[in-house]
Amino acid sequence: MHRFGYTVESPVIHDPAQTAYVQFLRLPGKASFQGAKKGGGPNHLCYSVGDIEAAVTKLRDAGMITLCEPVDAVAFPGRRIAWLMGQDRIPVELVEKGELGQL
Repeated sequence: MHRFGYTVESPVIHDPAQTAYVQFLRLPGKASFQGAKKGGGPNHLCYSVGDIEAAVTKLRDAGMITLCEPVDAVAFPGRRIAWLMGQDRIPVELVEKGELGQL
């Protein structure tokens, strides 16, 4: 399926811990992003990190506030996610890298 040039990369995934429905989309030639199906578009930035605790500490030390400490991720089995926000009020999601270093 194509919409606005994006291709759907996953089914809609319900994450009750985050009270969200997410779906992975990809714009050919660009990095992928998570967009909430209900919200109709990208609503945050997402970064893959090797050491999630160190990344949270570094961003907190840089002035961001922690919205959610690292928790198990429904959309990324076997990995954790954390949420932070800076003065720009754009939510930032950190996703722990998988065993093979994938997002």
